[in-house]
Amino acid sequence: MMNPIDDWEEVDAESSGGERQKHGVAKIASINVKVDEVQSQVHKNITTALANIEKAEDLEAASTELVKNAKAFKKISRKTRREMMIQNWKWSVVLLLVVCALAAAGFGIFHQSSN
Repeated sequence: MMNPIDDWEEVDAESSGGERQKHGVAKIASINVKVDEVQSQVHKNITTALANIEKAEDLEAASTELVKNAKAFKKISRKTRREMMIQNWKWSVVLLLVVCALAAAGFGIFHQSSN
């Protein structure tokens, strides 16, 4: 069995120094291309994350505004409901008085008897 160092020496003896250097340069260039791709992707991810943060802040502001408007709507609707309830009671009382007056007139309560 051969020693790995002997194998290296055989490969070294078979290939010229220029070929090994070209292979090393090509490998480094390949690694640099991969590093550039990774850097580009990281840059895109950071840009996307920052945009998402801005969108989240906008949504939070809109949500806060909606909560504020909902509270105002609830307050106004309660006030309007009370006013309408009072108005309905007033009309109910007026209607009841009119019905009572008509009923009394129908039964002759308001007729003067001539004796």
